[in-house]
Amino acid sequence: MEDITVIIFFCLILGIMFGWMATKKNRRFYIWGPILSITAFLFLVFGVLIPSKSTGLASSFSFILGYGSLLLCLAAIVAIMALPYLCPKCKGKLTRQQWKEGNCSNCGKISEADEVKAVKKKVNTHSWVFIIVPPLFLCPLVLVPLDMGTMLFWGPAFIILLVSIWHVIKFIVNRIFKKTPLQRAFIRPSLSVIIIIGALVLVYASQGTADKFARRVAHAVNIKCKKEGRCPESVDGFECAPNRGCSVRYGDYGAKFRVRYKVSNDRMYFRVIVRHNIDEALILDGGVTNEIREKLARPKLPK
Repeated sequence: MEDITVIIFFCLILGIMFGWMATKKNRRFYIWGPILSITAFLFLVFGVLIPSKSTGLASSFSFILGYGSLLLCLAAIVAIMALPYLCPKCKGKLTRQQWKEGNCSNCGKISEADEVKAVKKKVNTHSWVFIIVPPLFLCPLVLVPLDMGTMLFWGPAFIILLVSIWHVIKFIVNRIFKKTPLQRAFIRPSLSVIIIIGALVLVYASQGTADKFARRVAHAVNIKCKKEGRCPESVDGFECAPNRGCSVRYGDYGAKFRVRYKVSNDRMYFRVIVRHNIDEALILDGGVTNEIREKLARPKLPK
């Protein structure tokens, strides 16, 4: 469920961003935005999510559909970036220079150009909707763990964080040295900084709860190993798969981290792993004759 939530969030942001780029060229937002959102959604679901959780013919068909959607998505992105501007009057093609100057080879001077730009500037600067709503799209980051694959989401977020911090510092410096009043536009970067840093704090807090859960599981299993002389093949509440051990996703503050349990072939030893990211995991080893040993290392299951 968390994977679908993150995918939908990313696709909505992608659609809004490229739909806005299309409107800058007098193209239709409600055509280009949904095209990007839908093709990106199909790629992430059928090209990434489903093949990672299935095998056989279904996985192959899903892979083909997903990467076909990716090609359409990339083609739409290239088209938006390459398509010329359109005249707001006659819908004729304009060069970038003609668009900047407000001139059309068919209509002559575009009288509405300056007015439209002034209205857009006023809306973007002073409307509470455009001040408050954009940072709120960052809130689903609290559901996304920090990992190699999720940098697709956290990478842009870190760029937004740096830019927002720069704007906040600039506003404060102008306030102190130039005595200029703080504008309402100061709220947007400030809110972005608060949301991104808050999401980071909650993600790491959720990771901490997953580690505590894994320690409780490991100690309970270790007691059972010593009592019965064999380690259990599974743990209550965990989903098991052949040759992959048992696992569950856990986290109290939004982001879920995979906690895996695997027992050795002779059932004398077990290992509990909390995967933090591609390079680090909390590993808890125990067994019939061993006490719990804890370390941070690359994820690795016992044979």
